[in-house]
Amino acid sequence: MKGENYADSFVDLKGNDCVLRYCTGYRNGENNINRAFEMNKLDEGWGQNAYIYSNKVYMDTPTNSEGKKMVFLNSWNCTETVWDNWMAYEDGELFYCDNEKDKWTYYNCNGLTYGNSEIEKDMPD
Repeated sequence: MKGENYADSFVDLKGNDCVLRYCTGYRNGENNINRAFEMNKLDEGWGQNAYIYSNKVYMDTPTNSEGKKMVFLNSWNCTETVWDNWMAYEDGELFYCDNEKDKWTYYNCNGLTYGNSEIEKDMPD
């Protein structure tokens, strides 16, 4: 998370059909981390059909070093399905961030859909 080629999130997803599950991230005051996860559309047709579920992130602040809201996922012109994801800010108490009414509070994504554990049963191994 430091050095010449530092990251600004715990994981940057690139490509199609990505699965991000069972991850736990701790920001621990690292100012380079500006969001928990990011999905990028590097080329036409990329950034499609990601499944992001059962993750926990401890962000330790509601605002990042850029002065923007600390979000769970930043993604634009990609498609992703999310469920069972949790965040915590400075008090360390995890809260559920997959309520559709809170979409723009915890997700900065225009192609986001909400799923559930039934989807996992149909996913390839």
